Amino acid sequence: MLSVNFDKYVKVMENNLRYKKSILDYIPSNRPLKILDYGCGSGLLTEYIASQFPSALVCGYDSSEEMVNLARKWNRGYFYSTLDFEAQSFNIIVLSSVMHEVEEKEELLTYLSSLLKKEKGSKIIIRDGFIEAERENEVMVMQLQNPLEAISFKNLAGDSKVGNLPIEFKDSNMTGSQRSIKNFLQTY
Repeated sequence: MLSVNFDKYVKVMENNLRYKKSILDYIPSNRPLKILDYGCGSGLLTEYIASQFPSALVCGYDSSEEMVNLARKWNRGYFYSTLDFEAQSFNIIVLSSVMHEVEEKEELLTYLSSLLKKEKGSKIIIRDGFIEAERENEVMVMQLQNPLEAISFKNLAGDSKVGNLPIEFKDSNMTGSQRSIKNFLQTY
């Protein structure tokens, strides 16, 4: 269940769109496309992709029914909350800030690869970061330039994956496992 601060949390996430726009550099513009934004959240990136590629059919998928309902409410294209794409294929599949939340990465990528059209230029574009599995539980301390904003963001996340991350804030530092801090920074 999402927190009462859900709308504020979504706004902060959407402020991060400027970083996600780098995905567009990898999408070809010289032909008609069918694009899937996998893990689309509230659909803002999906909408932005559609605005930059008006001849493309752009769809979004998210496992969170609340996010998909929000995207649909804002009338942002075609959105799915169930993986019912077997009859569909895509030229481009985009994952932005998704892979760090996926346990079975190889399985997901194999599945998504099966949804790619069998033609030159079809690809999966990932904007995410990874850490080495053997180091993900090591404790790290990160000095923050704006700790109050980071604390506010985590509080707004409430009872979500980000809100429940085991991270501590003290003075201008954030402390937690490398995995937790990475997950927080990928969303923040």
